[in-house]
Amino acid sequence: MTVRPTPSGQHPSIGITRAQRSSVGSTPQRTSDAASQPAQESRKDDVQISAQARELQLAGTTAQAAPELSSERMREVLDRMTTGHYDRPDVQQEVVEKLLQDL
Repeated sequence: MTVRPTPSGQHPSIGITRAQRSSVGSTPQRTSDAASQPAQESRKDDVQISAQARELQLAGTTAQAAPELSSERMREVLDRMTTGHYDRPDVQQEVVEKLLQDL
């Protein structure tokens, strides 16, 4: 495969110059007439944020505000989970009560 450079000022696919291309009408001409363009003040942007995006933002904010668990405390919790500590009805009741307090 041979790649040949395109001469400066020529369109790569058909080999015509920019001046020739603009005279054909393929490139629209820009006008500087202020009356043909809308005023900047009348243009407004509109952003809509979905309910799901709002929930994700709230979850992220809540997670950042939560206290950080030390690696030692995390190991304790994982050990209790693997040994079945949280499967006991009295422990489950206590967990539910503490969760309800946080709501």
